[in-house]
Amino acid sequence: MQGEMPFPKGFWRLTLPRKFDREAQKEFEIRIQQILSGGYTKLALDLNPVALISNSGLGQIAMTCLDLKAKGIQVRFVGISPKIKGMLDRHGLSDLLAAANI
Repeated sequence: MQGEMPFPKGFWRLTLPRKFDREAQKEFEIRIQQILSGGYTKLALDLNPVALISNSGLGQIAMTCLDLKAKGIQVRFVGISPKIKGMLDRHGLSDLLAAANI
């Protein structure tokens, strides 16, 4: 998982890896906890490098987004490829794309 960095408009960017598998999911959870501990209120999930994502990975992203929203953290997606967008749509997660671009 690539390191996170400040992103324009006050968003903290977390770039997901090319292959979002179980190992990457563990790293994702660690990074999310670090972001929460840092007190950030805006998160941009950069999916630009993602070429492969498992069903459990999609579920984790969805549940994390819902959890962060409940905690008052604004989440946005950037760099969504048509392939990944299609996967999100097919799994009923298109609502997460409402504000996909920053």
